Parts: sequence; C-alpha cells; structure tokens
Amino acid sequence: MNYRSLFQLIYLMFLIGGTVYLIYWKDASPWIWIITFLLMPSSDSKD
Repeated sequence: MNYRSLFQLIYLMFLIGGTVYLIYWKDASPWIWIITFLLMPSSDSKD
C-alpha cells in the first residue's frame, strides 16, 4: 500500500472540504491563509 497516495487522497478531501467551507463561510478568511500555507510545503515535498 502506498502511504503517499493515501495521504494525497486525504489531503485532497480536506482541501475540497475546506474550499466548500470557505464558500459557505466567507467570514473564515484566515482559513485561506492556512490552506495556502499548508499547500506551499506540500508542493515543495514533491521532489
């Protein structure tokens, strides 16, 4: 079993869930920065 694929799948679920959450709760602006911050290191990890 590939743990990386599993993590990416879970991460995608969180991203989709977070996006939907942000769409319904536009007051949660800080979440945009948190998600963006979490996305940056994730892209760096892809070596």
